[in-house]
Formats: sequence, C-alpha cells, structure tokens
Amino acid sequence: MLVAQAVETNVPVLINPPPVGHVLPYSTVTIRPQVGGVISQVHFQEGQAVRKGDQLFTIDPRPMQAVLAHDRAQLENADIQFTREQKIVRTKISFAG
Repeated sequence: MLVAQAVETNVPVLINPPPVGHVLPYSTVTIRPQVGGVISQVHFQEGQAVRKGDQLFTIDPRPMQAVLAHDRAQLENADIQFTREQKIVRTKISFAG
C-alpha cells in the first residue's frame, strides 16, 4: 500500500482539444429567392447573425427590367387594339340602328 501526504498547490488548467471535431449551428434555415437570377451582391458575411427583413442578396435586375419593358409594350399594344375594336363596334351599332 502506498501512502502520500496531501499538499495544497496551484495546478494549471490545460484543455487538450481533440484534433478533429464537429461544430453544429444553433439553427439553420433554407433561403429561396422569389425570382431567379444572377446574384450581383452579397450583403452579409458567413456566420453573421441576420434577422427577418435583412437584405441578404441583390439579384441583377436587368433581365427582369427587360421582361417588364416587353410586358409594358404588349399592354400598350393591347390597349391600342382594344380602343380600335371599340370604335369598330360602335360604328357597326350606329349603322344597325
């Protein structure tokens, strides 16, 4: 049997982490854009906390602007066609009466 006298002393605290470890996020979310496109700017850094409503990305607006211009031109053309056909219908009603 071995016996030793207890001694009070300062002992440094050493933590030896394992060489390989896993870090898991507190929570994760999936982010999906409402429209497709090329991301032109990122407004956050990886690991940064973000809140609801924060702007995360800027999507290149040029393709959507081209679609909008095309749709506006089609609307204008449809308005012109509608006005023209209204005049024709009114003319036919006038002649019939």
